[in-house]
Amino acid sequence: AARGRRRPRPAPRPSRSASPPAPEESNYERLASALDELGAPDLAVDSGFRDLDPRDSSDLARADVLKLATSAGDLDVLNGAPGAPPYGDLRERAIEVKVRGTPVRIASLDDVIAMKRATGRPRDLRDIADLTGPKESGE
Repeated sequence: AARGRRRPRPAPRPSRSASPPAPEESNYERLASALDELGAPDLAVDSGFRDLDPRDSSDLARADVLKLATSAGDLDVLNGAPGAPPYGDLRERAIEVKVRGTPVRIASLDDVIAMKRATGRPRDLRDIADLTGPKESGE
């Protein structure tokens, strides 16, 4: 590259994660229904090596991390994440966008970066670099 010119940053890797809006039964019921509509499997193993039904709200409530294949693509369901602030703070800083006319809250960039930094995985550190530049990645 010519001196003084910066390389364009690659597009950030899309993160497809679903965190229940709050630990309330009705939210798990809505998530279970959505996962059923998306064709989630009737059996999945969470990060604690438990066999769970992602279409069952009580199983969703006790799952740590579920990695699912759905008709919309791969989806991770998280009940808590390293580096995540308390839910109220996360919600307060979230941005709202419309997806097919439905309002959806998305964690703020600062919160996403904090959660990715807390995991410390190489791919998350690369995501941070893609989102903020190499100085912020922690590498």
